Amino acid sequence: MKNLYPYVETLKVGAAYAALLYIWPSIVFRKLLCGKGLTFRFLFCSIVQPVLISTAVLGLGLVHLLHFGVVRLLFWGALAAPLLVACCREKRVPVRLPLRALLAGHYGWKLFFCRAADELARRWQRLWQRFRQRYAGKAAEYLVLAGILLFGMAFFLNGAFQDYSFGCFDQYTHYRWTENLLAGDIFTWGVYPEGMHCFLYALHVLFGVKLHSCVLFLAGIHNSTSFLLAAYCLLNALFRSRHTTLLVLTAWLAFDGIGPAALEAFTRMTWTLPQEFGHYLILACPLLLLRYCRERCKPVQWYRDENLLLLAVGIANAVSMHFYVLILAACACVPVVFAYWRELFPPRRMLPPIAAGLYGAELGLLPMLIACAVGFPLEGSLLWGFNTLRGASGDSIRNRIAAAAPKEVHVSLWERLSAPLKGFYENGYVPLFGDYAAWMLLLSLLVPALLLACWYARRRGRLREGALPARTAKGYLILALGCMVFILLFAAPYIGLPELVVIDRTLAITQLLAFGLVAVPVDFLLARASSLRGKPLPRGLMAAGCLCLYLAAYMTDFHQCTYWWLRRYNAAVTVTDQVMNHYQEGEYCIVSMWDEAYQAGSGNHEELLTFLQNTEGPTYSLPAEYIFLYVEKRPLRRGQVHFLTAPGWLAQENYEVFEGLWNQSQCPEIQYTEISEELAEKEIPYDPTIRNNYDDLATRAVLCAKAYAWYQGFLKAYPAETHTYYEDDEFICYVIHQDPNAPLELAQKKGGWA
Repeated sequence: MKNLYPYVETLKVGAAYAALLYIWPSIVFRKLLCGKGLTFRFLFCSIVQPVLISTAVLGLGLVHLLHFGVVRLLFWGALAAPLLVACCREKRVPVRLPLRALLAGHYGWKLFFCRAADELARRWQRLWQRFRQRYAGKAAEYLVLAGILLFGMAFFLNGAFQDYSFGCFDQYTHYRWTENLLAGDIFTWGVYPEGMHCFLYALHVLFGVKLHSCVLFLAGIHNSTSFLLAAYCLLNALFRSRHTTLLVLTAWLAFDGIGPAALEAFTRMTWTLPQEFGHYLILACPLLLLRYCRERCKPVQWYRDENLLLLAVGIANAVSMHFYVLILAACACVPVVFAYWRELFPPRRMLPPIAAGLYGAELGLLPMLIACAVGFPLEGSLLWGFNTLRGASGDSIRNRIAAAAPKEVHVSLWERLSAPLKGFYENGYVPLFGDYAAWMLLLSLLVPALLLACWYARRRGRLREGALPARTAKGYLILALGCMVFILLFAAPYIGLPELVVIDRTLAITQLLAFGLVAVPVDFLLARASSLRGKPLPRGLMAAGCLCLYLAAYMTDFHQCTYWWLRRYNAAVTVTDQVMNHYQEGEYCIVSMWDEAYQAGSGNHEELLTFLQNTEGPTYSLPAEYIFLYVEKRPLRRGQVHFLTAPGWLAQENYEVFEGLWNQSQCPEIQYTEISEELAEKEIPYDPTIRNNYDDLATRAVLCAKAYAWYQGFLKAYPAETHTYYEDDEFICYVIHQDPNAPLELAQKKGGWA
């Protein structure tokens, strides 16, 4: 069970995720999606569905109707309605006529199932033939893409497969907020974008997936599918050769980032957090704007254009996920506006996307504005974000730079004018690209310069249109400008500009755009080779190119494993999962430290510190039939930065110590101490904040030692009611079976139990 736990739970979360995000909208909106390409279908499902979920959940919460039954009726009813309508149309239901004949007595069960199976097989064959006719030429490309997605899934799920506890403290907070939604309460801790929490709520309520598993495994599934597919669609729209897109995705997954900042960005993508959950929108929004700019149709109202309508919903989705996602999505759209300024310059073409953006932001903000209007306060982290944006936060980079800078420095006018450009290079390109900073800056400037030269030569008639189509040239320009925009976001606080977002969280997208910029010459050569050849390049070339690129990364600069903020042993997670599966709600109580409350629920949990304090009182009992006592024989240092391990083909291990990350350990080694009889005799150092008692290693060791000693005494008094449920070298779980109507006395008297 210990080895199968992460795989079984990942399959559950993955199946529920696919059904909720892709299958449900594909059925409900099948008429709207009929005849659309795969790119539009992906964009529609991944953008519209989270907005529908968050709007429904928050709307029901505002009118105090957020209950499991109402939500299930709403979503499953919306799914059943089109199926019931289809059942009324004989030509669309393959089993209707056999079913009528069966009910009339003309068919037996055997003939009924044979006829129904034959009809279903014929329909499946027609669908398969239609699929082959439409996508047969791209089979090799889709196979390579599937391999990239599986590799990305293995990489992003690697941490959750090794350590079954939450990877960072913020995940505990978001778990609590989602748990409040399950209780029917919205914005319990203040007004905050609840898009991700509503999605987690829907996974749990509609499919019964455990909330702990959703928070633990969803990030690896989501970022290896939605984010990579959004990157694939955007790069396909920018490059001329589809081979180049797969090469860029391979390089992004295989090559290592620069320094600990990039490692943190990739590590955060393995944790289920709101900003990283909305990363795919940063790529989807500029793609939709690009699709609108490339259309030559007559301008219409924004809600009549499918791309602008999706753009509006995408902006609403970004607002509902995290305000940083909205800021980054807007920054990602700037290069598209610059490259297609002539198409957008007429007001009749420019006003529809502006209106779409404004209405989309209004839609995303509407539940939060209503909540503020009825008296909900703002959540604390929003105020911190606003202060960071203004530079008023105590830990903002601009404040730290200002504090470290000399008070009075006299500089010349030239130095004042050149300082921003110098700071942009030294604080943007150099930290991100190291020894390759000068080459990246040269490439960032060279690509727009060459495109300008090609445009001038085409205007003079010295370059034919087919050599470099305007569509491809603008795609290259968007990549170059996009890379510079995100590097500018990274360097902004160092050159006196507002810190729009926490800079370390932008590096995953910055690195993707940087690889795209490097691939511009490759794409041009591949496109020219295909043009000179007179037909597309061999299908196996893309697979060979991706494999060669992966091998080059493996032998030179393969990416490193991510890390985990280790908080509990895996055995504690698997034992809790077994208890939840084998015992009914309210039938058991888990006595442990803080973390199990986020898996079993606070109603089935008793804090170990509270338990030990109460056992020293005059009388104490718990009403549950089964009491499970968790004791760490080797108390671990909670919150240590645990660098993961991985198979050699997936990632390389970290052998360097990163500054700013404290208490580092390398898997399989962890930092822990031992319990002893001497520790059991010590007084418990008490902190009013219960979590702090478990974070301190010395206090944690005293608590575990006292719990172990308490059980030994209780075992002598009640040997028939107690036994060991699970034990290994680090962790042990005891179980006490009692009559809930006559609970055992848990308080230990000075002379022992009576």
